[in-house]
Formats: sequence, C-alpha cells, structure tokens
Amino acid sequence: MASVGVDVELLRSVQRARSIATRWFGESEAKRFRELPDEALDDEFMRLWTAKEALAKRHGAGLRLMRGRGGDLDVDAAQAEGRLRRFAPGSGYAGALASTEVIDDVEIIRPEENPWTT
Repeated sequence: MASVGVDVELLRSVQRARSIATRWFGESEAKRFRELPDEALDDEFMRLWTAKEALAKRHGAGLRLMRGRGGDLDVDAAQAEGRLRRFAPGSGYAGALASTEVIDDVEIIRPEENPWTT
C-alpha cells in the first residue's frame, strides 16, 4: 500500500525566503534561491515549499526532515523517479502530491460553481 502526502498553498510573498531556503533546504536548492531574481522568488519558493511539505507528509515525519538534510526531501530526485507531481489546483495556488509509488497522473476535480442551487 502506498503512502501519500499532499500540500496546497496560496502563492504569496514570503519574508526572508532566501534565509529560510538556506536554513531548511538542501545546498543545491538554497544555491538556486540565492541566484533567483527577486520577481521570481516568491512563486518559486512556494512551489518548492509545497513539494517539500508533500514529501514530508508522505514520510509521516513532518518538516523536521528538512532541517539540515536535503536527501530525505529531495524534490528533484522524487520528480525524476515519478514519485512527486506538482500541480496548479487553481489560479494563484501551488500544489504537490508525493507517493511511495510512481504517480501516473494527477486529476483535479472541481465541483461546479454552485452545485447546490438550481
């Protein structure tokens, strides 16, 4: 049986995104954030954060896996293995699904605008 983790976040400004990345993300990820232009920083941070959260939830260990260790929550490796999928659940949001099994596809089903009214 597969273990899964899902995270959805509103794309928003994150104060101290670069310092958070340096403290909590792997070295290659932190380096990538140091090199990002300011206008791309917030969205990229939230996209990576959702992926990390989904992986942490899949492990069932929470974000303590992030601290000082990139390996357990290696987003690039999980994506390459097909065990992490990022998705856009709606305008202005970032989402990620992580699994111990390969993920073939992610389907987002949205209820109709007012399903309870006629």
